[in-house]
Amino acid sequence: MIINFARVLKTVYGHPIKEKGEAGEFPFTLGSACVAALVYPYPNEQDISGKEKFERHIIAEKIAGSKGEIEFCVEDMALIKRLIAKLYGANILGPVFKLIDGVESKEKETGTKFRK
Repeated sequence: MIINFARVLKTVYGHPIKEKGEAGEFPFTLGSACVAALVYPYPNEQDISGKEKFERHIIAEKIAGSKGEIEFCVEDMALIKRLIAKLYGANILGPVFKLIDGVESKEKETGTKFRK
């Protein structure tokens, strides 16, 4: 599956979500959310293997180094979605899942709002 990680996440009102950093505010992208979820040290995962942590790091590097679209296998995207759900609330999870699942593009194609 090909995902564009440069896409900016939007609020429920359609406004871009901003992230604050040392250089000021900038748009919070799908890539930023996914990298954070992949590298976050979850308290209930202290016993996961070094191999799994390293695999997460490699996926995060691939996303961080991209300028946009990357192809990922379904298993990697399932891992990312699981970690997004652990780290974020609905305000970030919603836009992330919409972009990963392609709901936003389906809504534009059909003019229909999807409810899951």
